[in-house]
Amino acid sequence: MSGRSHLHEFTDMERRLAFENNSELLARQFPDSVLFKNHPHYICESCGFVSNSRTDFNIDHVFPVAQGGTRNRVGKQVNTQLRNAQRADADGAEIDAAIGLLFRVGNNAAVLCTECNGRKSDLLYVPDGCGLAYTRHADDLNPVHMVSGPPRPAPRW
Repeated sequence: MSGRSHLHEFTDMERRLAFENNSELLARQFPDSVLFKNHPHYICESCGFVSNSRTDFNIDHVFPVAQGGTRNRVGKQVNTQLRNAQRADADGAEIDAAIGLLFRVGNNAAVLCTECNGRKSDLLYVPDGCGLAYTRHADDLNPVHMVSGPPRPAPRW
């Protein structure tokens, strides 16, 4: 599949860049993990499920297009600026500029596991307590979850 199969979907390049950025952020989050340095792994931005299989994840719009969210058209130069601000040695000014840039260009992509994405659908949030981190804990490679168990849903008041 090349380009967009539907007006609201991401292009192949947008999907590839979202996965690359997600994998790099995961490696930075766990710098001592050799596992994440040898082969790309991905993390669900909602439940924290980690896997090396892209088929466990979808790229989703944070703010649904059906409800006015952007279609996430981010060019190469913008993507480079955003990635540079994620470097370990990036200074506060670079990070602040990247945050401002995100608001201006409308970066509206999130990497979600298939379960979180399915439960989110056109909602503005992923319902609490769902995700592959809960239902496939044995397959979850998140170092925190491996030590302390699956995440705990927020208490209901």
